[in-house]
Amino acid sequence: MTEKNKHSDKEMENQQKEQEKIMRMAMMEQEARQIEQQLQILDQQIIEMQLLKLHIEELSKGNEKKEILANLGRNIFVEAETKSNEFFVDVGAKTILKKDIKETLEIIEKDIHQLTSGRDSIMHELEKIANQINGI
Repeated sequence: MTEKNKHSDKEMENQQKEQEKIMRMAMMEQEARQIEQQLQILDQQIIEMQLLKLHIEELSKGNEKKEILANLGRNIFVEAETKSNEFFVDVGAKTILKKDIKETLEIIEKDIHQLTSGRDSIMHELEKIANQINGI
């Protein structure tokens, strides 16, 4: 093999390695964008749960009946009046149980904790990908 052919082969090999790096980086960046979308969804869910907790705490103040707007679904609301400080809570497997305020708030806190833990795990994955991208 001539010196020119060796140099040309080396150049092609370097170009191929560079293209592989670019493709790996593009794949990692795409994965990072997907993870960022998951984080946004989790952040929104955490905010919704924190608002729910706040609203339930507000309802629990005092023993008097309160007028509320009850969501029937798909942004359809009806005026309603609370009869008690108990809630009907979906506890999974299509099972709905009556819970007092303390039990309801505990369930919400548990859900917030699970969402936050999931968010922390996903953030860790995003950091690993960022480090891998920086290492390329």
